[in-house]
Amino acid sequence: MIIEIKRFEDMTAQEQREHLLDILVDGNNGNVDLEELRKVFLKRHRTKKTGRDYFTCQELAELVGMSADTVRKMFRNETGILKKTTSARGRKSYTTMRISRKSAKRKFPDLEI
Repeated sequence: MIIEIKRFEDMTAQEQREHLLDILVDGNNGNVDLEELRKVFLKRHRTKKTGRDYFTCQELAELVGMSADTVRKMFRNETGILKKTTSARGRKSYTTMRISRKSAKRKFPDLEI
């Protein structure tokens, strides 16, 4: 009998959910520890290290497991943020934010960057 082995990334969302629940429920008498489940999901994002001093909102959001919009709101009035506003004649203006490593560590002290 041949059993097909799938990587976690190749599983459907339902298969991933069942796989994680099997792992967490086995040693816990049928109860799911939500803190342990959160650590399983966020562990992958928090181990990435980069050698840069500034991050975009999207990059930082991926590292901490949040939405980019949430990160923008969190750092809107913080110090250590590079803001660049661009606009063309008669068009909407856009502001690009770059978040310094120091500011990111202040908000997320356990983040490894």
